Amino acid sequence: MDELSEWLPTLGSVLIVGIPAVAGLALISAGVRRWIRHRSLAGSGHRATAVVVDNQLQSRSEGQTHFRPVVTFRTAAGQELKTVVDLPQSRSYLTGTEFEIYYDPQRPTEVTPVRNGQRGTITYLVFGVVFLVFALFAYQLTSTMFEEFEDFGDVDLTWP
Repeated sequence: MDELSEWLPTLGSVLIVGIPAVAGLALISAGVRRWIRHRSLAGSGHRATAVVVDNQLQSRSEGQTHFRPVVTFRTAAGQELKTVVDLPQSRSYLTGTEFEIYYDPQRPTEVTPVRNGQRGTITYLVFGVVFLVFALFAYQLTSTMFEEFEDFGDVDLTWP
């Protein structure tokens, strides 16, 4: 029983506290990266008008399908490029639809829309904070629970 009482609190903490905490930090990190990327392209990128030429289908869980627009645009140097914009929605984009984008002149296929470029960033941040708050409460709960478990650990379970 002593071996069980030594590693069970550690395992419980890892499963109940560690996994949600890591997930929360990963979501916050992804949200911050998206925000920085958008701000960087908005500040130093070039602006262009993109035209939707196709849709890229993206299958999600539970049979959901999202569409991301495949667009063409002309750079300031006159180069015609085709790329996929990370702007998923549940309905397909209409071919010929125009919208403004920012692109990186060093890597012109890296684009972000001028409007709704922050779409999803807030969601990542909110869910990340929710996971971290859950991990904090789970830590408080497990530390109290495992303190009581250690008091119970002196029972002799050997068969007579």
